[in-house]
Amino acid sequence: MTVGMDAADTTVPARPDRRSNARRSRTWRGVIGFAVIWSVLITGLVALQLGFAGLALSGRLVWTLALFAAGSFFGGLFAHGFSAVAVKLKNEPTARFAAFFIGLSCGTVGLTAFLHFLDYRDYYAKWHSPARSMYWIHEQLMTGAGSAYIFVVNAMPLLLPWGLPLLFAASWDYAVQGARPAPARH
Repeated sequence: MTVGMDAADTTVPARPDRRSNARRSRTWRGVIGFAVIWSVLITGLVALQLGFAGLALSGRLVWTLALFAAGSFFGGLFAHGFSAVAVKLKNEPTARFAAFFIGLSCGTVGLTAFLHFLDYRDYYAKWHSPARSMYWIHEQLMTGAGSAYIFVVNAMPLLLPWGLPLLFAASWDYAVQGARPAPARH
């Protein structure tokens, strides 16, 4: 730096920190990787349950598996986002476990139920009133209530009780990962 020059003249354009970009890339790969693994586990669990029930492979069964695959994938993504925000309040292993447990269970079940509602709503849209009327809003609410009831009665037995050990294991792993010390910076 030369004496007498303005501070504006001496600023060097900031180069992005390669380590933080690599860390961010690893983080996103880990989140996406977890969501894929969670989706495969939940979809496999549902496939086993339906197979044990004696259902033959059909288009309806494949659609059900696709619904669970998409819902659990987005549930895994939701869990990471939810727990990242919740852990900012208290970053202890028990808080991490609880945040991920709540995020993963609510995200998986909630987003799969929402996708089920969209499918259910699409089917019944043929008989619904014109959009954006008071009667249409009532029909949407009742379709949502019926969809939620059918999802709870038919889908929850596919996830319980065998989904709970998977949920506990994933939450425990998330809690333990946060307890590991960060790698030293050089």
